[in-house]
Order: sequence, then structure tokens, then C-alpha cells
Amino acid sequence: MSITILHGSETGNAEEYARYLKLRLRYYNIKSTLSSLDDYPLKNLITETKYLIIICSTTGQGELPRNGKKFMKFILKKKLPFDLFQHINLSCFGIGDSSYTKYNYAIKKIYTRMSQLGCNELSPNCEADEMSPEGVDGYYKEWETQLLNNLLKIFPNEKTDAIPMPLTKLIKSDHESDIIPEENLNIGTIIENKRLTAEDHFQDVRLIKIKTDLPYEPGDSILLYPCNFDEDVDELIKSQNWENYANQPYKINNFNGTEYFVTLRNLIKYHLDIMSIPRRSFFALLYHFCDDSTADGQREKEKLQEFGDFNEPEDLYDYANRPRRSILEVLTEFQHIHIPISYVIDLIPRIKPRFFSIASINQDEIEIIVAIVEYKTIIRRLRRGLCTRWLKSLVPGDLIFYKVDKSSFKYDDPPIIMVAPGTGVAPMKSLIEKLKGHEMYLFFGCRFKEKDYLIKDMFKDYPNLHIFTSFSRDESKYVQDTLFSEYKLIGNLLEQGARIFVCGSSGKMPREVKLTFIEIIKKYKQLTETEATSYVNRLEDIGKYKEDCCLGFPEDHPGRSKSDTYYFNKDTLLRTHTSAHEQECFQNCPTSGYLICADVYRKDEIDRTHYPAFHQLEGARVWNKGDLQRIQDDIHLIPETNIIVDDPFKDKPVTENNPMQSYMNEDEVRLVATHLKKTINYIVHVVFEKARISAKLQGSKEPYLNEPLKVRWVEAYFPWTSPSWEIEVWWKGEWLESCGCGIVQQQVLTNSGLTNKISWAFGIGLDRLAMLLFDIPDIRLFWTKDERFHKQFSKDKISTFIPYSKFPGVKRDVSFWINDKEIHINDVMEIVRSFAGDMAESVTLIDKFVHPKTKKTSECYRINYQSMDRNLTNAEINEIHDKVVNNLKNRFNVEIR
Repeated sequence: MSITILHGSETGNAEEYARYLKLRLRYYNIKSTLSSLDDYPLKNLITETKYLIIICSTTGQGELPRNGKKFMKFILKKKLPFDLFQHINLSCFGIGDSSYTKYNYAIKKIYTRMSQLGCNELSPNCEADEMSPEGVDGYYKEWETQLLNNLLKIFPNEKTDAIPMPLTKLIKSDHESDIIPEENLNIGTIIENKRLTAEDHFQDVRLIKIKTDLPYEPGDSILLYPCNFDEDVDELIKSQNWENYANQPYKINNFNGTEYFVTLRNLIKYHLDIMSIPRRSFFALLYHFCDDSTADGQREKEKLQEFGDFNEPEDLYDYANRPRRSILEVLTEFQHIHIPISYVIDLIPRIKPRFFSIASINQDEIEIIVAIVEYKTIIRRLRRGLCTRWLKSLVPGDLIFYKVDKSSFKYDDPPIIMVAPGTGVAPMKSLIEKLKGHEMYLFFGCRFKEKDYLIKDMFKDYPNLHIFTSFSRDESKYVQDTLFSEYKLIGNLLEQGARIFVCGSSGKMPREVKLTFIEIIKKYKQLTETEATSYVNRLEDIGKYKEDCCLGFPEDHPGRSKSDTYYFNKDTLLRTHTSAHEQECFQNCPTSGYLICADVYRKDEIDRTHYPAFHQLEGARVWNKGDLQRIQDDIHLIPETNIIVDDPFKDKPVTENNPMQSYMNEDEVRLVATHLKKTINYIVHVVFEKARISAKLQGSKEPYLNEPLKVRWVEAYFPWTSPSWEIEVWWKGEWLESCGCGIVQQQVLTNSGLTNKISWAFGIGLDRLAMLLFDIPDIRLFWTKDERFHKQFSKDKISTFIPYSKFPGVKRDVSFWINDKEIHINDVMEIVRSFAGDMAESVTLIDKFVHPKTKKTSECYRINYQSMDRNLTNAEINEIHDKVVNNLKNRFNVEIR
């Protein structure tokens, strides 16, 4: 008897939780079968399945993921008997986003229908909310705990920490097959692979043509099966010392339910996604294969274990997700990992086919329009999408494997309104070609008319196609603006029964387009907001408003971390950096540059040097590209200083780790870097000399005041500059990191409408710099109302801080056992801050341990309450502290000690 775990997953999140659950069950010796909803044989569901777990995300407009639609279609059949699944005990876990109207619709529809067909409850269901403070992990932990409790009543097994046996056997064989064939795969030949965007445009968008003999319709998609590059496969084989096994053929059991023959090398190349970002389940199994016989190995094993559990989610995020590390990078960075080849299929996920909208109707060939994914991570490594990197490398004559995925795309006689920014025009292109004689209205948007106007020459002989363009950088206009300007036309077309198709990147675009249609209806029909919203929702319900939006930036993108950032809702957050105003500043100052100072907000620790609001200064300088003489003249205007400069990159600003951008030449880079460095050196000289002089005037005899001022330039990485540097200043006997800067990326300038410019930019955090320069002991003083502080600093008076008597502080401790909800240290800080405000001088984790029997974690925090402006009474401190303790208890279900 075993458990069946089925997942419906669009981006891999639901599948990851399913994989993790399967691994957890293996530690309890509970057998389980893992499959997508659509791949699990329906006959098994009817005849064999007794204990069923379904983990499913919601995508689009309350829809099931692609790999669950066949399953849903089957269970919705009206003729199914009401007791069909009475033998099944079911528990469901849904993943959704509460900012959407149809929150967790997919799992609700599945569970409702399965219950109607007789399913019994195995364990309470859970609907996880991606936007909640605890995130999906918090919901999952609570749900899994209850599920395991119920399962262990059925399967009363003891937990073991031993390495689980491999699920797939690799048996040596003399038979070889290059790749493991999939069912119903077709072989196509590349006919053409050409770039559509201008060579100097930051985004490489390609038109790829594939010879085919399969029929297809507008709206259909092609599934492509990419493979890893040989050099990456070789690197993995070498790192794991698999050279002696790499070309050995193996018979693989239980791979797709059939026996296959393949070499280890081809298995890795064609089927294992070594370039994907590792998930928690990967580390939860990987740590077993780390040799801990040495101190270094033991440290590596402990770190891998931490990545594999839920106790330190930010560590996993910072290591894997934030820098977009790949599995290959992990396996080459941890030196003590030695994976037995029998576990390689268990550990590394399969390469999934990639979906692309078909952009043609010619039945002899399939056209796709692809944006190539290339960017640098925060660890300065070039990150390239596995599939688009592979597609970019293809040349005419190359063979590929593919399938065609049929859609429910419907079209008929009424007029069609299409909204398709960027590569979203691909499925619209096939529809336009199919319905050439029909009235069609295409609203297309891109950045530049001359660089990424993908359809510029495509539809010259289409008299019934009306194209409305929006070039956001040329004319600061988006498709939403153009749509609304044509509200009379849109309103009239909708009265004729027009259908609306919206296609493009996900995120804000589809929502803003929908809001625009609501505003159009509101104005055209003179309706209220509620009435107009209901009108558009009705179009959606009857299939006349259809979205088909591909994925944009991933949900685990570094800028989305809820532990670091103050969110209002999914789309709105407090400014975390002055770069939020970069485009606006460049647009307003396109010929010279800008200087901007702003307060920014981030969740942070509570101590004397951290505060949730602080100040940043950002500046940039701009020249016309090629105007070398002007840059040279500007360099001579910068005053010389007597600073001692340690700059190993002075003569060669470009290095392998700090590359030159393709749109610049060496002379431009050299001169712009020289101007930047002289400017920053001069700023350092002025600021630190003022601090030095001020301290001397106040009688300070500190030895550091007589030391020469020294700076050193260090290579760095910032997303929007290259080359990039950090500047450190020798001050009070140590090197102080004071500034980050670099030559602005072309993409930033292009996005701001500066098409023939070059620029440098820098950023400085002001608060801590001021504290160091002027001996200010507590960052809260910048926000105090105490005149004893403010009188010391004014516009014309900058001097070293003169201490004055402080109001006494009072310490209180809070200690608790963590039960089921994960707690991040910033969560504790925010609870303290929400009740104490600036009366919290510091919060320190002073003790943490795990109980040897219960395995529960205990944490103890010491809070120092101290006002900057007055004495605090015990009564008000006790009242505040009680609120903190009670909020911790209620919010995180902790057990106060």
C-alpha cells in the first residue's frame, strides 16, 4: 500500500512541494508515487489509489496548470457515478495569490469535484497564500505536520535519518541509445534563425522557423526539448569524478515506467536540468553525499542541511535564488560532495519542455518569436536561459524534438481586438494570417520604432488589419494609453460583439490593460466603476476577454523578498533604493546628469546603526557618445587632491570580471572611468577633510586625524553598471566602504530614452557615513526631536558630535519555543518596532538551542527600551513589552517560556 502524490504545476513551485513531500515520506518508510495530474493513469485512480494527495497551483484566470487540464476534464464528465472515488482518502494543498480575484480556484475546483465523486478526507486541506507574511512555506509546514500525524496513524513507522534508497536503478549494459525517447515526439529541422531587433538593442529577439508536417491552428503552442551544452556536462562529470562512468551505457528502470538504455553523459545532456536553480528538496537529499570526515566537510554538510529544511529560508534564498545559482554551480562550489551515480536521477530534476506560441499558419513550417534570456547575476556570472541559449545556437539544418500543444483558442466573425506588447505578438501573428479578411485591431507596444518594432514589415498587405502602435521610449506612450485614446472605437466594437485577446508578459501589464478596458467602458457607456468592472468580468466569463500572458520576472526575484521589503500589496512597495527614480532623472537631465537624495525603506535589525528608513545619495554624469574631447575637458576641470590612491585598475579599467560593454570602445571606457574616479576621489577629499578639520577645531587629539587620507578602488558588481567599483576609505584605523559606482549599462540609458549617450553613476548611503565621520553614536538621533542634537548640526555648522546625558534604558527578555510557524529575525524586529517605535534601542538574539528530545527550537531575545527624548516609566515599558509578547504568541503560535 502506498501514497499517490499528484501535482499541477506551471512554474515548478507545486511540483517542488510534491517532491519535498515524497522525500519526507521516504524517511518514514512510506512508499509513494509521484506524478503530474495529467501523467497519472486514470485507471489507477479508479482501481488502485487509496490515499491521494494533490498539490496544485492556480494560474491565469483561476485556471489549472497545463499539466492538470486533462485530469480536470475527466473528473468533470457528467456521467461519472457519484461514488466513483469513494475508496479514495484525499488531502489537497493549493498555492495561490490572494491579490487575485480567483484565489486558489484550481484546488477548490479539484477538491469540490472529487468530493462530489465520493472522496473522503485524509487530512484537512490547505490553501496557501503567496502574499502572506509567512509565505507558502509557512502554510506548507503546518499542513504537512497535520498530514504526517494522520498518515502515521495508518503507517505507524519510525522516522529514520538514513539515506533513502535510490528510486531509480542504473544497471550496466552493452546496449546504448543516444537519448531516452518521449512518447509522440516529432523531429523538426531548423530552416531559419534570425535576429529581429537591432544589433545595438539590449534585447535579442529572434524569429525561428522549423520545418514540420504537423497540422496546427492559431493559438496552438509548440513544446521544445532543449539540452545542456557539452562543456557544462563535462564540468559536472569532472566535479563528481564520473569520468570512468560517463560513456558507460546503463539500463534505467522505472524511468517513464519503461526500461531504457542510455549513457550517463547523454542522460545528463538531454534529460537532467543541471542549469536550473536548486530547490529545497535538492539540498534535503544532497547533504547525505557530503563527506564530513574533515572540519571543512562537516561545515559544508551542515550548510547543505540548513538549505534543505524550513528553519533558515533566507539562507537558501540568499545562496540560490538571489544570485540565481545553478545546480551545476552548487556541485562545483561544494568541494566535499561525491554523488553516487545511482542517485543522479533522484537529485536532479528533469529538463521540462518549453512552451512557445506558434506565430504562423503555413502548415509546412512553424514560426516562433523568442526573446533570448541573458543577464548577469549578483555574483557576476552570466545567466542564460537553458532553452533560449540552446535556441540561439541552432543553425539551419539542425534537428530538434518537439510536440504541438492544441489550445482552446476560439475565433469567429465578430471584430477582434488584440493587445500584444513585445513578443506577445507571436500568437496574434498567426491569428492575423488566418483571418486575413476579417476586421482586426492590433494594439502593439515596444520601446523603439527603429530597434524592436518586431512587426514593422510583416503586415503590409492586410487591408482589414488596423495597427495602433505605442513606442514607450520614443514617445513615452504605452499600449494602455493608446487603447484609452481610442475609447470610442473600442466601445463601438464591443457593442458589435468584438472579442478581446491580451497576450504578453505577466505581472502588471495584463492587469493594467484590464483596468484600461474598465475605464473605457466606464467612459463610453457612462457607467459607475462597479458597473464597468462587472461588464468586463462578464466578457471574461463568456470567453470574449482572453488573456494568454507568458511569465515575466520570477516570484523569487531578489527585489521581492518580504523579509527585507515593506509591501502594501503585490504591486506596491515602499521605495528600497533611489534607483527607482533613475529613468525619470535621466529623462529630465539627458545632457548633463543629475544628483538626487531620497529616503528609502527596508526592514532591518534594531540596533544603534540600523533603522527602517535611511537616506541615499545618487548621482550620474552624461555625455554624448563619441564626444571624447568634451570628456577630456571635463576631467581637467576637477581639482587635484593629495589623497593617496590605491587603484590597480587605473590604466586598465576593464578586466575579465569587470567587462566592457559592447556599445563602448576602449577610449570611451578609459576616459569615462577616469572622470568618475577623479570625481569620487575629490568628493572623498572634501567630505573627509571637513570632518578632520572639524574634529581638530574641537580639540581632538586622535592619532588618525594626522594620518594621510587614503582610498582604494575594488572591483564590484552592480546590476546597472559595468565596469563597477566600490571605494574604501582609510579612516580611524580601518577601511570604510563608502561608495559604489560604475559605467552605466546601455540598457538603463536606452530604457530612459537616451539612445546615443554614455554615463557613469554612483550611490552613497548617508546615515552611517555621517555617523562615522562625526561620531554620532545612535542612528535614531537623526529622527529625534531633542534640540540638544539638532543645535549641533545645521546648514552652516557641521561638527563632531558632542555627547550629552542619555535617558536610561530598560532591558526586557522574551523567550519562547517555536512550534510550527517559521520565524525570521526581521519578523521579531518588526513586531517590536510596531509597538515600541523609536523607543526600541536594540533587539538581540542572545540564546538559541534545540531541545534534544522534542527537537523544538528555543530562542531568547533581549530588548533594550530607551527613548531619545524622555524617561520611560516601568508601567509604559511593561505595557509595550506585553503587547510584543502577546503578538509573537498569537502571530507565530510560539510557546512563551
